[in-house]
Amino acid sequence: KPIAKVIESIRFEMRQKMDEEINLKELAEKHNVSYSFFRKMFKKYTGVSPGQYHLQLRITRAKELLISSDKSIKEISYELGFQSIFYFSNMFKKKEGTTPSGFRNKNSME
Repeated sequence: KPIAKVIESIRFEMRQKMDEEINLKELAEKHNVSYSFFRKMFKKYTGVSPGQYHLQLRITRAKELLISSDKSIKEISYELGFQSIFYFSNMFKKKEGTTPSGFRNKNSME
């Protein structure tokens, strides 16, 4: 199987498992590629590491939920499989430059 196809399969699987922590080593093994080769190729094809890609998927989903639902930040954090609300908030702020509540306030539909 060409590596581009493997990367696509893994990206699809990551999207399916957006709401949970994901074991990238297991994912690579499942597709019969070494973890180091997988990481190198994934970054070559996508421009980001597999871990960053998965985190970005989850942050994007969090942004959608913050804007379109009245779920609490804690609920969103839990729903997307973050270890804690603090970890979620830190990652969100690192990626988006604002806190989840700041993002929600700035983008609310009122």
